[in-house]
Amino acid sequence: LQLIDDILDFEGDPKKMGKPVNADLTLGLATAPVFFALQEDESMRALILRGFQQPGDVEKVRVAKPPLNILLNLCDVTGVAVRPNDASIVPYTGLS
Repeated sequence: LQLIDDILDFEGDPKKMGKPVNADLTLGLATAPVFFALQEDESMRALILRGFQQPGDVEKVRVAKPPLNILLNLCDVTGVAVRPNDASIVPYTGLS
């Protein structure tokens, strides 16, 4: 369930989740989507190492948002997908 929470932190509706999006980044926490994004974009390393504490760090990650393939990797790992518009969890069986 932690991976699902990590996805929702990037893509979820804050009203339905009960917390703002990017809350983990604001707290300086690098979550699974950030580490998957690091595989695609090495510039994320500096932001991770400083805990997203410099002005604009959270915004850089938020604007970059994990590419679709990173979110699909998380869906493959968890076996579920998250509908960001209503934060519902549904089975994920891959792309058809």
